[in-house]
Amino acid sequence: MIVKPAITWLNRVNDADLRGKIGTIIKGMTDNADIYDGPSPSLAAVQTALDDFIGKTATAADGGRSATVARKQARKALTDLVRQLACYVQVACQGDLAQLILSGFPTHKPVREPVGQLLKPQRPG
Repeated sequence: MIVKPAITWLNRVNDADLRGKIGTIIKGMTDNADIYDGPSPSLAAVQTALDDFIGKTATAADGGRSATVARKQARKALTDLVRQLACYVQVACQGDLAQLILSGFPTHKPVREPVGQLLKPQRPG
């Protein structure tokens, strides 16, 4: 089986859920620095992008069109970093589902390996 983090949720969740899930990922990877010792991008860069997104989300609640555009740009920058981080996690966990779960990323449904050529069906009798 191929083990990899799920990233489709990045475009599907609202802003509050996005903040919470990315916070969980940062905490999970920080707590397991022995597994994830050199993340790329760095967790500090992801935290900075998260803080920027949180600030722009608060501004967009009271602001106009330009504040909303700034929030969307901050969200895209943050999700792009998390996508890159997911690639790092996939390589670092080396196919170990337990290590992937410790990263804080949700897991992707396991992809099964093909079994090979199937025999042609035959009629009994």
